[in-house]
Amino acid sequence: NSYHPVRDSGGRVTSVAVVSRDVTARRRAEMELRRLATGLAEAQRMAHMGSWEWNIVTGEESWSDESYRIFGLQPGEIKPNFSTFLGFVHPEDRATVEQASRAAVERDQPYDLVHRIVRRDGELRIVREQGEVEYDAQHRPLYKRGTMIDITEAEQARLDLRLSEARYRSLFESSADGIFFTDMDGLALDANRAF
Repeated sequence: NSYHPVRDSGGRVTSVAVVSRDVTARRRAEMELRRLATGLAEAQRMAHMGSWEWNIVTGEESWSDESYRIFGLQPGEIKPNFSTFLGFVHPEDRATVEQASRAAVERDQPYDLVHRIVRRDGELRIVREQGEVEYDAQHRPLYKRGTMIDITEAEQARLDLRLSEARYRSLFESSADGIFFTDMDGLALDANRAF
């Protein structure tokens, strides 16, 4: 409600006009937006996936809370910008990341790449980053948006599996005993040299 005095010709308040506006729909929409934002933040936290946006026109950049956590930071701990981001990218990967970012803006080439980051405490992490640019009607870049997911554990599991397979293959091939595998129908699947 808003209240407005009604005055007579002498400037005396003679009554009060009350204007009421039903804001129920707006309040519901605001509550739903807050609920959705909270759900998105929680989903990003669980998936270790952060999102970011760079307003190319103003230069302002924003990171989701999970983006900060991926870099080993507290949400809002630093003011994000491309320079700060590049400072976290592993030195051997910086040129690739810069090239992909430049191509996204200059040639409208979305990117999807895996690279390493080094957290402030020195911990090495592996991330998959995707980015793309939004342009106006005259094809001027407006926003660059993207996601980053921490895939360190998945990459380590993949490496461990490859090492395990290599050890198995080495033992299998170097064994003095003949070894072979068949399927349930007796069809030979694999055999070592000794066999």
